[in-house]
Amino acid sequence: MKIDGLVTKDMQLADAVKRMRGRPGSKVVISVVREGWTEPKDFEITREQIRVQSVRTHDLGNGIDYIRLRQFQEQTAHDIDSALDKFAKNGMKALILISATTPVAC
Repeated sequence: MKIDGLVTKDMQLADAVKRMRGRPGSKVVISVVREGWTEPKDFEITREQIRVQSVRTHDLGNGIDYIRLRQFQEQTAHDIDSALDKFAKNGMKALILISATTPVAC
């Protein structure tokens, strides 16, 4: 409903995101309406830097390891190197590498 008292009804998503972002440690108040509530509730949120994990790994057993690239960012190369080092120390025989754009069959 509101970000720091400003109504979001006609606000563009980019504007809302810009208003919610800020210096880590600073605060923002978000007003939220939910089904079953009689009125909006305010939540004061402390801003923090969010680091999205770009690489997911998993040991599938029998020396088979799995790396999924979720997105490319500054840390991605380091994260892949770390995963490969760990897998090599554990006796990796095979690697499955899935990129963020690779379709995954179920």
